[in-house]
Amino acid sequence: MKDQTDEFWEQYTKSLYRRLERKAAWIFVIAGAVMLVGYELYHAFLSFGRMTFEKAALVVFALGVLLLLVSVVRERIHQYRGDKYSKIDR
Repeated sequence: MKDQTDEFWEQYTKSLYRRLERKAAWIFVIAGAVMLVGYELYHAFLSFGRMTFEKAALVVFALGVLLLLVSVVRERIHQYRGDKYSKIDR
């Protein structure tokens, strides 16, 4: 018979691995998307000429990502300032 603490630690390790896998996956997805958008923006501005649909879509997408980034950073700063447990060692 398993001890309850053994079951707890087994579940904890499984959930820890799952969280790490998901975070790593999101990091790779976001890094790849940033690399692709950066590459396309670089080529779009090198061939600066007529505005095509692809260039306009790329600019709109880049603005949306930038706006989301600014929003998340502002929210994190606001959350950090209001965290009453920030000075407590964990």
